[in-house]
Amino acid sequence: MKTTNARKSRCAQVVETVSVAKGRVRLFPFDQYAWFQCVYATIQRTLPQGTPQIALEPLQRDLFDAVDALSHQPPTADAFEPWIAGTIQTLAATYALSIGQSQRLINTLLLYHYCSYHAECDLAWNAAHQFIRQHGPLLHVPIDHHVLIGLKVTYDCPDIHINRERTSASVRVGDALVSWSRLDDLPAYVRIQRFVQDVKDNHLQPFATALDFAMAELAGTP
Repeated sequence: MKTTNARKSRCAQVVETVSVAKGRVRLFPFDQYAWFQCVYATIQRTLPQGTPQIALEPLQRDLFDAVDALSHQPPTADAFEPWIAGTIQTLAATYALSIGQSQRLINTLLLYHYCSYHAECDLAWNAAHQFIRQHGPLLHVPIDHHVLIGLKVTYDCPDIHINRERTSASVRVGDALVSWSRLDDLPAYVRIQRFVQDVKDNHLQPFATALDFAMAELAGTP
């Protein structure tokens, strides 16, 4: 998968946005703890007060171990889809997270890998992460409030509900409506990811990956 000028620009913007949004924490020079801080910050505010404190060091290790495991798998949907589902479920069970929170962690970490690679922030780092080039078209979009609103308002995703003011979004699970951070239904998560792929595949503008589509068409904070 070639790094086009458009992809490089979008990815560089994400890298810069992360640096601005997280203050002094930057993605490069690469530091695993700094990356983890940025990733964990995307769910930290969704953790209810009074919940047991998450063991952050093991969580950091498990997230990066999961990415390392992905790097040794064939870049096929048959390998990736069970891997991502299993990773999300394992993180949720191990750290008492929802499916929504755990998908946000692993998918955001993979987004950072994808954007750092295609922004060409560090060529030595790129050389050690060549798997991103092959696995890029398989990666899922990190689901959050902004992505859900974009999918409903612009593309009318049937699994999403938003209020009249378009300020809150919920996922339909049976007769219930839940926020992304409280989503505990893996099939609902899978349906949203498949919807993203379908929209991307049928979009008037060609996008090579779901992440390229999301960065261009769905607003959100990395």
